[in-house]
Amino acid sequence: MIVPAMRASLWCGIAVAAGGLLWAARRADRGDGGMESAARGLLASLDDAERGRVKFPLDDSRRKDWHYVPRDRPGLAIGDLDEPQRKAMRSLLDAALSEEGLKKVDGVVLLESVLREVEGSPQRDPGRYMLSMFGDPGSENPWGWRLEGHHLSLNFLLSGGRAAVTPLFLGANPEKVASGAHAGLRVLASEEDLARGLARSLDAAQRAAGVHTDEAPRDVILGPGRAASFLEPPGIAGADLRGEQRAILRRIAELYPGDLDAAVAGDAIDHVRKATDSELHFLWIGGLEPGQPHYWRIQGAHFAIELDNVQGGADHVHTLWRDLDDDFGDDALRRHYEEHHSGKK
Repeated sequence: MIVPAMRASLWCGIAVAAGGLLWAARRADRGDGGMESAARGLLASLDDAERGRVKFPLDDSRRKDWHYVPRDRPGLAIGDLDEPQRKAMRSLLDAALSEEGLKKVDGVVLLESVLREVEGSPQRDPGRYMLSMFGDPGSENPWGWRLEGHHLSLNFLLSGGRAAVTPLFLGANPEKVASGAHAGLRVLASEEDLARGLARSLDAAQRAAGVHTDEAPRDVILGPGRAASFLEPPGIAGADLRGEQRAILRRIAELYPGDLDAAVAGDAIDHVRKATDSELHFLWIGGLEPGQPHYWRIQGAHFAIELDNVQGGADHVHTLWRDLDDDFGDDALRRHYEEHHSGKK
């Protein structure tokens, strides 16, 4: 949750002069059809050259070549869109994300402009978030899209009326804006504060499994180049928590599918809600006080969520959600090919 003190200014609209980018913070009137309709509308707003930059075959290897650092990426830069095209892009985001998810994406982009002011570096460019589409929205075949740039990677694969939604990465640098027009802004406040509160609520016996005072990892573990997998040690099981602690554990886990539009989040939210207390695990590594380097993760049978805040004097957050079965839509694609292409020569 973005801290209340900043919510009003964000909902009035985020204007970033660099790159000509305007992220209107209010949700667009998206109508019916969800992501498929919004993607077709966005493609229709582009000219041939722009469509050539944004569209790729579904099996293009770059679909899985994801990252969250500033680097060259395939696709169409958001800063190159004109106003009607930006509105069409916003409609696609509206179809994919909840209001809370939209605020976080807006906040990530806004922090890029904050870094640009602080560092004076052209590398910090809020117009360099790149849109890529893989396959053809509206066809009977699977298709997907990605929006990616510094501290942001949204990946969607749609097939048979269902959506695969991971990897999903968000970052916040700084974790808390210290000064200026956006002083006090914390884009990932809930993810930080709820997990710290849960870790601090553990008693001595629970901390033996759930809290490690070792040096925290320098980054999330299941990052680019690493397959989604269950991590060891798992931490403390939900079954070993008290009732109010289990409720907080599930609340933290639900923040991540909660960033998605309800029509998109179905399978993902089920993975959290249907996980048994024995399947859910929580681990905190590092200091328990604000400002101390730390890392936490929550895992279930079908998902892994991580957050790391070590860099920049524990003022630089990375958080990542991976689906252990359907990351990049691998399971959805397998089902599609089994149902529609098995036996074909």
